[in-house]
Amino acid sequence: MPDRIIRDRCRRSPTLQQLSDAAERAWWRLTTYADDYGRFEVDAEVLLAELFTRRPAGWTLAKIRKVVSEWAEAPDPLIHLYQVDGDPRVYGHSITFQDHQRERDSKPKYPDPPCGNLPQAAAKCRDSLQSAAYSERRESGAERRESGAEVSSPPQLAASRNHTWPSPESLVALYNTETPDECPALNSLSPARREKARRYLAAFPDQDFWRKSFAEIHKSKFLRGLKPSPGHEHFIASLDWLLTKGKDGTENIVKTVEGRYRDGASK
Repeated sequence: MPDRIIRDRCRRSPTLQQLSDAAERAWWRLTTYADDYGRFEVDAEVLLAELFTRRPAGWTLAKIRKVVSEWAEAPDPLIHLYQVDGDPRVYGHSITFQDHQRERDSKPKYPDPPCGNLPQAAAKCRDSLQSAAYSERRESGAERRESGAEVSSPPQLAASRNHTWPSPESLVALYNTETPDECPALNSLSPARREKARRYLAAFPDQDFWRKSFAEIHKSKFLRGLKPSPGHEHFIASLDWLLTKGKDGTENIVKTVEGRYRDGASK
């Protein structure tokens, strides 16, 4: 693998400024892992192993999935996700990779994005290519406890920059960015999930209300799946759970905002 170039202007980059600390940390490692065309295979297990050969504490499959979602769905995306016909795998490519790295006489390790080679088609990619559904397998047992994944394999979800608040897409993007690493990342909207999100956004349109609810999850070991209880051995708060009512008829999102699940609180 050839050396990569890091330029001093990265310290002033508004694109990098929008990232969380975890997403920026992994981004620099991806720069050394992607091929000479800025492409890579989007497989959580492979990425976690390749980016963090010595895995730091707290880095799980769920966390690497959320990082990839953040790269792809930021207001100014760093990558696009794509698939090619006949290949079930999902690939990613860095939109501006060739703007920062030297061109080399090498063959790409991964297939071309649908909109062609970079850098010639970079602008076209930015305008036309939507982020592909991030392929995930349903996990159970120890794997589910590690990653918190509980995701299906639905159709494509457009990058969040194409959707303003309040919309189901912007809600998913906010959830993926601001919930704890243990919470399962979402990269799709089924018709039922989209309709439920619309209903809840109509009832609670204030973005600060949702930010507060996601912040409360950080304060609850139970919601993060770190304090199992009888009948809830594998429970981890998800967006689907937040968008439902509890046995008492109160919306789970409301009880979360009120701090009822906070460590030490009485429900």
